[in-house]
Amino acid sequence: MDVHKYLDGRDTANSQDLFASGYTTRQLAYVLADEISIRSNNPERVTFLEEYNFGPMLGWIRGSICRALDEKGVTVQTINRRKS
Repeated sequence: MDVHKYLDGRDTANSQDLFASGYTTRQLAYVLADEISIRSNNPERVTFLEEYNFGPMLGWIRGSICRALDEKGVTVQTINRRKS
């Protein structure tokens, strides 16, 4: 998954809710990885998680992850249901 394609995407109310949620960027990244595949050995999932960088670009990558989750129809409520 090329999260960078979401860098210049438009924010929606849902992507803004995801961004402002109490979930950490790491947690949101794993939710997006689950959207790629729930199988931990899926090559696309593994590549995404390996390339994911928690460095100084954290703010823009968080926004990109939230826009990607929004495109996949994931909401804060979806994540809350999965976590409960």
